[in-house]
Amino acid sequence: LWIKRICFDGSVYTVLFDSKMDGHALEAPHDAPTAAAPSPRGLGEIELTLSSGVAESDAVIMRVPGNVICADCTAGKPPVWASSNLGVVLCLECAGVHRRLGVHVSKVLSLRLDDWTVEQVSAMVNKGNTLVNANLEASLAAGVKPSAASTASDREAFIRAKYELSSFAAGGDGQLPAVAAGSTSKAGSVEYCGLIFIRKACARNLVNMDLLSPSDPYMILKLGTQSMRTRTVRDDNDPVWREMLSLNVADTTQMLRVEIWDADDVSPDELIGTAVVSIAEACARPSQPTLVAVELELTPKAFRMTRPSFLSCLPCTGAYKRSEPSIVEFELKFNSLS
Repeated sequence: LWIKRICFDGSVYTVLFDSKMDGHALEAPHDAPTAAAPSPRGLGEIELTLSSGVAESDAVIMRVPGNVICADCTAGKPPVWASSNLGVVLCLECAGVHRRLGVHVSKVLSLRLDDWTVEQVSAMVNKGNTLVNANLEASLAAGVKPSAASTASDREAFIRAKYELSSFAAGGDGQLPAVAAGSTSKAGSVEYCGLIFIRKACARNLVNMDLLSPSDPYMILKLGTQSMRTRTVRDDNDPVWREMLSLNVADTTQMLRVEIWDADDVSPDELIGTAVVSIAEACARPSQPTLVAVELELTPKAFRMTRPSFLSCLPCTGAYKRSEPSIVEFELKFNSLS
């Protein structure tokens, strides 16, 4: 299945497929949109017009040959994750291993919950489980691929061998790396119950860490061992981060740590302040936005920068207001995987 063209006009995806690929038939899940009749532009071409959004991206990706099952095991569990750079769809357990490979090897996204770009969908359509496995499992012996009965360490060994070592590609040695039985932590995607999305983030009245000019702030969000960072907003003590971040949720009682940093091109970046936010309320209201506003606890250096000094008389756009706290605001939305 090859993509001929994919367009997005702001509200609708129009995807033109060529289903002629080594004789493979077009596979479609039972809930996928019905494709139009073959286009007059050529036999085998299928034009599919979809409304924009995550669900539609999911439907497009699931139409690719082989994508009705996980690329890396025979357990038969439905794919709910994908590796956007490798071009395969994965079950929950295999996706957990892919996350441990690192984003330099595999970039894992949720098929249903993450926002997919047109470029990412295009890359997934031009690969798919059937095509990728034809290359990376060309010399795979029978019985090696993980099953529902496989241990977590066996699953990780197979996936590392397949993607990091190319052990099962043509000419591969077929060897599996040693993976300690206790090295595969259940803290990966295997135990995740959902995702928390953070959007519409902004801050007010940040401290001037640069003395003569406003700070260059960025935000880091931490949940468990995960962290995500926003872009840097230059010279702005009231920044707005127009982006969406997401973190996996293992436990709805977890606390989200918020860090606001000042970027510096010469010296190390400086931490302005921190805050801790409970995600429990958002998790109790799946798919509903929860607004959060929290005061930053300033670091000792940031607190010193708030004291009056001779620099206070110097002109500085967006200067810190000592009578007001530093505030961070954002919207949380929890999407359950169950």
